[in-house]
Amino acid sequence: MRFLNNLSIRGKQTLIIMLTSAITLLLAGVAFLGVEALNFRGELTEEISTMTQVAGDNCTAALDFNDPKAAADTLGALRAKTPIANACVYNQQGEVFAVYQRGGKSAMAQYPPVQLPGHEFRDHQLRVFQPITMQGKQVGTIYVTCDLYELNERLTRLAMLATLVLGL
Repeated sequence: MRFLNNLSIRGKQTLIIMLTSAITLLLAGVAFLGVEALNFRGELTEEISTMTQVAGDNCTAALDFNDPKAAADTLGALRAKTPIANACVYNQQGEVFAVYQRGGKSAMAQYPPVQLPGHEFRDHQLRVFQPITMQGKQVGTIYVTCDLYELNERLTRLAMLATLVLGL
């Protein structure tokens, strides 16, 4: 506190202005990171939902002809999108029909029971369930999980940039 007592009025005003500016920049940076995280989640959800729908549509013939290998091959196309961790096609009875796991792992992962169509963010993953329909009739369900490491990397880069700007 002696430091403040020894400062001139001009020094005290400068200190108040600097603190106010720093707090404002910090709050703006936090708000920017929050908005970026929400936008990224929305874009990722839309992209993965579209890929899930396309993969599900491509599995209709495999389900119709009871060909799990063809469905697994179709799911294998999901490797083009690196954050996709695994995917699963369920038959009409809700049983696992075909699976895809990143890295070609052969061990079966634990897949949840069939759920209503939609998506959720849980355990640092985006999880999407979509029905597979053929001629208006549901013939199966597709489930896809996508890791959120891209979001973490993006937010880390933005936080470092915000810290640099605040420091300057």
